[in-house]
Amino acid sequence: LKYLNSYLLCNNKEKYYILKVLMFIIISKINNYKINELIYILHIYKNNKFLNPFLIAHIINKLSLFNINQMTINEFVFMLDTLNVPLLITNKFINKIGEYINKNIKKFNLNDYFIIGYFLAKNNLYNQTVFDSIAHFYEYYTTNRFINHMNSLSKWDENVQAVNSVRIENCDRGLYNERGILRECDIHSNENVILNDNKVTRMTNCALPTKPFLPTSDNHTLLFDETKEIHKHLFILSKYGYRNVNIYNNIFKIIILKCTFLKPLEVCSILKSCKNLNYYNSFLFQKLSEIIRKNISQFKINILLDCLNSLCYFNYKDNYLITKILIHLPRNLSSYTPNDFIKLLFFMNNFLLFSNYFILLLNEQILKFSACLSIQHLILLLEIFSNQNV
Repeated sequence: LKYLNSYLLCNNKEKYYILKVLMFIIISKINNYKINELIYILHIYKNNKFLNPFLIAHIINKLSLFNINQMTINEFVFMLDTLNVPLLITNKFINKIGEYINKNIKKFNLNDYFIIGYFLAKNNLYNQTVFDSIAHFYEYYTTNRFINHMNSLSKWDENVQAVNSVRIENCDRGLYNERGILRECDIHSNENVILNDNKVTRMTNCALPTKPFLPTSDNHTLLFDETKEIHKHLFILSKYGYRNVNIYNNIFKIIILKCTFLKPLEVCSILKSCKNLNYYNSFLFQKLSEIIRKNISQFKINILLDCLNSLCYFNYKDNYLITKILIHLPRNLSSYTPNDFIKLLFFMNNFLLFSNYFILLLNEQILKFSACLSIQHLILLLEIFSNQNV
């Protein structure tokens, strides 16, 4: 375990081969490890970008045999932060996580709620107390605190200062529900939570807190740190159908003010969440478009395709941006992964009628990808081809 995090491993040219060998050794001796050691192993493999379903499945099965209630709050939150990817997990492990959350619900701080909520959302799990606490934070969050902190930063450039002094007043008018999907409602009402599909697993909920879980400190830096991963918080609330307009007014104000600092993955996540909400704001999209144009070389193929599909969903009329994205995509279909290939087809299906020659080319490419296509990919392909009358 010491070697896993040592300088020797990090600078070894055969690092991934060593990690693979060590993985099988760890699994063969998995009964000898304690809970904190198993969590540490997951963390190291994730940091080295070598965390795979095989290792996760064995460690989760082992963790299911332990009494998770013996874990400290930090260990539990750290474990969920490491496992914040879609997983194939057993009902036993799900129930243990739910029991631990409900038992220690008043011991978590705000950051813990964000981490737990993201893990639950990525795995189609549901806990009303956790999600309502996140919604409470953004509903009552005062953007003035955030603005005051941002004004104190040296990185705060003139462009963003203009947003602070001029545009922020207009944001209240600009953040509108174009298709009427967002409306005022009590976040405690049953009407507030709309689950995406029947696959979402509801965990047993403890009683809702009498007061929202808000930071008691007036420290602006603390409040700024709490919103560092605001794209994840938006994903959580959009996935579970929270419809209180005040929540999104505050979230999108903060996002607009932070636009200069957003990374490609964060931009993509925000656009996808807007698509989930059916929520369009012209000023927000203008700022996000500027980021894509300026930093397009930093965007990976799959992220560019997701941005493209989200923009096209709203019929966003920026031909220069869309053309620039298309130019930066690889010309050769063999350069695409199966997932990226399906995303590209999905975009083309919205604008083009496929020619006979192109259909033959697609059939050939689909046969090459056939072993890697999931059921979800195949269903999407059927929808595309039925739309094209193939």
